[in-house]
Amino acid sequence: TNRLTELATKLIDFQKEELYSPIIHVELCELNQYIRDFLIQFQTYADKKGLLLTSEGIPESLEVWIDKNKTDSIIHNLISNALKYTPTGGKVILQTEKTSEQWILTIRDTGIGISVNDQKKMFKQLFRGENVINQRITGAGIGMLQTYRLVKQHQGKITVNSRENEGTTFRLSFPIQHK
Repeated sequence: TNRLTELATKLIDFQKEELYSPIIHVELCELNQYIRDFLIQFQTYADKKGLLLTSEGIPESLEVWIDKNKTDSIIHNLISNALKYTPTGGKVILQTEKTSEQWILTIRDTGIGISVNDQKKMFKQLFRGENVINQRITGAGIGMLQTYRLVKQHQGKITVNSRENEGTTFRLSFPIQHK
């Protein structure tokens, strides 16, 4: 067991190192397919919690260059938060769009929301919303800072729009570009 623990620790350290590394390893992905495949891992949890989890893709096929590990981490963090902070009967919707220069991913939920004051602090330090702390929902608070950094590494932008007890929308935009 000791060797196994050592191996697991090394693997976690390696994953963290890769995630925090400024180096990006891009590959070409078809956006709609990538999002559909990605959502599968959350379906059981959403069903168990009585939440509707859906995605609305762009009508045409779009190939984008992404670092899959880092993009997985960005989306994983945003979806798991959306599911965690949305009460039973709610919705989490992922929507992809494109303009001539950008592809856009919107993650919208009908959750507990984030106060205006907390929205300002969100991408700065280790952050946990007041309403989250009050409801005793567990979490490390490291996710948003890391998500923000990873989005920036992809030359992307992330914005948040939220109203307490109504829900939150995260909008991510990335340049459509060559490798």
